[in-house]
Amino acid sequence: MALQDAKNAGATAMFGEKYGEQVRVVEVPGVSMELCGGTHVSNTAEIRGFKIISEQGIASGVRRIEAVAGDAFVEYVCSRDNYMRHLCSSLK
Repeated sequence: MALQDAKNAGATAMFGEKYGEQVRVVEVPGVSMELCGGTHVSNTAEIRGFKIISEQGIASGVRRIEAVAGDAFVEYVCSRDNYMRHLCSSLK
């Protein structure tokens, strides 16, 4: 939708982000409505797994998450699994 229409509808823009005249709006009803710079997959099945690694407050009422998805998710889970096996073996 048009940037101004999105703002008029109540979509939140992230401070410092640049948006074109046409924007994508991501909404979780009753939770948030935000402008999105763009989706990076054509289908959520491409994401495979998704794991939040960390989160932090970046402004009043705004949280930022760091996550891994796709191949990075598989590598992360395998690494954590190997580490857990090592700990179990060491601690018996």
